[in-house]
Amino acid sequence: MTSVLSFPRRPEPFYLDVLLADGRLGGHTFEVDESRRIVDLMNSKDEVVLLSDAMFRDWSGAVLAEAAEWVIEKGAVVAVIPKETEEQKRHLRLERVGMARPTMARIEVAAVLGRFILHGTTYVPPSASLLRAHSDVFNRFFPLVDAQVLVPAGGRIEAEIVVVNRDLIGAIARLDTAQAAPAWQTKPPATGVKEATLESLVARIESEARAQAVDSKPAKQRGRRKRA
Repeated sequence: MTSVLSFPRRPEPFYLDVLLADGRLGGHTFEVDESRRIVDLMNSKDEVVLLSDAMFRDWSGAVLAEAAEWVIEKGAVVAVIPKETEEQKRHLRLERVGMARPTMARIEVAAVLGRFILHGTTYVPPSASLLRAHSDVFNRFFPLVDAQVLVPAGGRIEAEIVVVNRDLIGAIARLDTAQAAPAWQTKPPATGVKEATLESLVARIESEARAQAVDSKPAKQRGRRKRA
């Protein structure tokens, strides 16, 4: 009788883009798999994250340093952006990043973290009457979906998911449709003057045209008398 030994499968390398105050570290972690989400990794008791074969770039994109392994202090992390391969996307869908339970309320927010501005959709407890960067509302690291990140150099990063460090939030706002609308889409303040409808505008134009036609007749008749 033969026996077959089965060994646990080594997790696939998972690429993370870690945003820090002065640049970004891009590299691989082996600590994310089907049983451990990115928010599980970032909210664990360990105060460091290990990245393998990672490069540090400043906000202009220049590579300043690279190493086989970086040890990153979680307290210094502004946000983490996962970059899944197509195979990983089939196994690690949005719920693997720690999306909310059905009891959570879906809201759109903007947040300021130092020189960074983040915008996206997240989930909060329905009982959260005051939106603030507090443990009653958000985990230490929480996900933003369909996110945009404005970085210090003026660039913009768009990502399906961004995991944000709650402790670095200096200001946060809930955005509704009116607040989120661009300035050119908002209506001007009321002036107290009733806006003319299309019908009244057409009627006024026709009335002015008739008045001009009546006024022009005496002038033409006087012109004929002088020539006579």
